[in-house]
Amino acid sequence: MHSIKKRLKVGGVIAFAGAAVMTLLGPVTNASAGELPCGDHTDYLKIKARSVASDSWYGTRCFAGPHTYGRVEGWLDEIYTGNNVAWIDDVNGTVTDFAKWTWTVFPNRPPDIHGVGIY
Repeated sequence: MHSIKKRLKVGGVIAFAGAAVMTLLGPVTNASAGELPCGDHTDYLKIKARSVASDSWYGTRCFAGPHTYGRVEGWLDEIYTGNNVAWIDDVNGTVTDFAKWTWTVFPNRPPDIHGVGIY
């Protein structure tokens, strides 16, 4: 009988310790990862940008998670916010906000940006 009580007590202590650790550290998921592969996700902040410099690159980058910042130097051609309230910071210091589920294309005069972020 004492053996069962002791096991239950030890099991309870281990469960409590595990819960305390998860409360302090939080879960490690893609949603808390910052920049990550786009895949087929529609809830990520997705940008399409190209280089201002002569090395001329073009690419799509995705971000997720609150308080995420991504350094992006270049012309922003397209932004899709997914399930995020996002912002961009351009070279003039102007910060532009974008609501959730917003898709914006800049066909003629794309902003030259320094970074993107999620509130």
